[in-house]
Amino acid sequence: MNNKVENVSSVRKQIPVPKIVFEKWIDQEDENGKRVFNKLEDILETKEWKEIYSNYYHFNDNQLNINLSETKEDLENYDIQTQIQELIRCTNDFWYFCVKYVKINHPVFGTIRFMPYIYQNRVIECYNDHRFNILSKFRQGGLTTVSVLWALWKCMFGSGQRIMIVSKTDREAIAAGDMAKTAVEYLPSWLKPETDKFNEHEKQFKTTNSVLWCYTIEACRGKSISILIIDEAAFIPDMKDEWKAIYPVISTGGRCAAISTVNGLGNWYEETYHEAESGKGPFNIINIDYWEHPLYNDPKWIEETKSVLQEDGWAQEVERCFIGSGETWAKADVISNLMKITDNSFPEKFMFEKWKNKNSEKKFKGDEGALWIWKTPISGREYLISADCAEGIGTAGDNSAFQVLDLNTLEQVAEFYSNSIPPHEFALLLHQLGLIYNTAEIVIENNTHGAVVLNILHNEINYENLFYEEGAKNPGVKTTKLTRPKYLQSLQQKLMNGTIKINSKRFVNELNTFIFNVNTKKPEARRGCHDDSIISLAIACYVRDLKHQGFFSATEEKISIFKDKIFEEIKNEIIQSDLDDLFDDNEDLSENDFMNTIYYVDQNVNDKKYIKKNKILQEFGW
Repeated sequence: MNNKVENVSSVRKQIPVPKIVFEKWIDQEDENGKRVFNKLEDILETKEWKEIYSNYYHFNDNQLNINLSETKEDLENYDIQTQIQELIRCTNDFWYFCVKYVKINHPVFGTIRFMPYIYQNRVIECYNDHRFNILSKFRQGGLTTVSVLWALWKCMFGSGQRIMIVSKTDREAIAAGDMAKTAVEYLPSWLKPETDKFNEHEKQFKTTNSVLWCYTIEACRGKSISILIIDEAAFIPDMKDEWKAIYPVISTGGRCAAISTVNGLGNWYEETYHEAESGKGPFNIINIDYWEHPLYNDPKWIEETKSVLQEDGWAQEVERCFIGSGETWAKADVISNLMKITDNSFPEKFMFEKWKNKNSEKKFKGDEGALWIWKTPISGREYLISADCAEGIGTAGDNSAFQVLDLNTLEQVAEFYSNSIPPHEFALLLHQLGLIYNTAEIVIENNTHGAVVLNILHNEINYENLFYEEGAKNPGVKTTKLTRPKYLQSLQQKLMNGTIKINSKRFVNELNTFIFNVNTKKPEARRGCHDDSIISLAIACYVRDLKHQGFFSATEEKISIFKDKIFEEIKNEIIQSDLDDLFDDNEDLSENDFMNTIYYVDQNVNDKKYIKKNKILQEFGW
């Protein structure tokens, strides 16, 4: 089983879109008919490269020495010694082979050199580093092309390769085979592989004893395959059953890459992707975003494509949203918009790495810790903390999650998400965060695990601001068949009208797989997925609406002492962190005073108070 690694595309950059595609730009001639660039290295000092093309393309040292002015006739006339040197370079460097020798038929620009994008380089690195890869891509991104060329290169220069490229139709299988055929046709004669069979479906390489097949999925049965590439895996019928038959063939050392644009929910590709995202199964995730392509990071292209595909089509085929026709609880345009917002919404602070879901894929660079904080507490501001409690049993279980909601702005200012924190430690953390956020009101679902948390907060720690339902003797909210739809409706309404500010990518990821189940007749997470972040925020929205209707929570005043080692660890991590990142307006404090102070806002006053650490310690019984 592969270890998961961070395969995260860079943050979208606001950079110019090239007026001329790079593959054409490098073939420019001056007024005298001479080539402007003789070698790739000639372009590195140009303004166009520095400002535009370097954001999309990358070349290694071997590639930079390639002579762009050489014709096929020049290549044919290499002497024996040069041929040997070139064979060695091609054997050792896939990208050198591609850039210098491979030609592709572009649908718009005709026959051009194959110039790799940065994201294509990332894909090949993952192919080399991981046995199993699953690619989520936008349409027309050149992922099929680069995969076919990589397979061809492996067969030409690697011994005993048995590679199969699977397409959803025979027509597309033939098209994949034609890509390999075109690449071979443009090679100089001394570089062309010696073949036994070279038709539209099968290419046998005599020298290396390798074979490249291009078929539909049914042809996999009964074949010994070392590398399997599944193109548009989300669109292949009966892929679930086919995978059961194929997997034993490649499980003992073989490799697999499943490439696809998104095609709704419930298919093998979607389920496999989300299993990998949850840390299950052998697949490594590779996400490719449309704006990494030089022709698509363009407002004009975006506008035109949206008008053709409409919101649902744009969300699925370009923005890679797993939505289904009327299946998703949230509308496609809502999910699409939230993906854009959260792409650039980075927490100010990450905390509690030890409780992070260790086996889950990093969603973006810097993703650390179970607690994410976007906005620190503001004096006099009212906050609400809503929690959904789980057992804390590790990767196989649900997550304990809580949301910190600014009741003035309806902004999600902090979020905790962990499948490994036990209920009693979750209670201690809630207590500390509640104090920090101006003694925020805490509302918890009082089910089995929630009841444990509430008991600690209410009876052991004596947190003073717990939410009570109207007329209830005990704190918390009950989730029933009648109340759950009310919670979700409150959140759904705010998502649709844009009155709630979402910052969490974890929340949006859950929305992608939160559907209306036609069998159970209720909204719920797809099999193998989670809804903990959704439920916790839904409860927060419901309670906020109640407060605006005039229902306010009651409080109880109790005094007791609760000592726990983990409580001290929680408190210390908060206190010992960079406090200036957590709290506002502390410039008037000296460094020594600041480090010996914990911030606290009394709920009944508007002014900030700074209570010495020793006073807090006394208050908690230390």
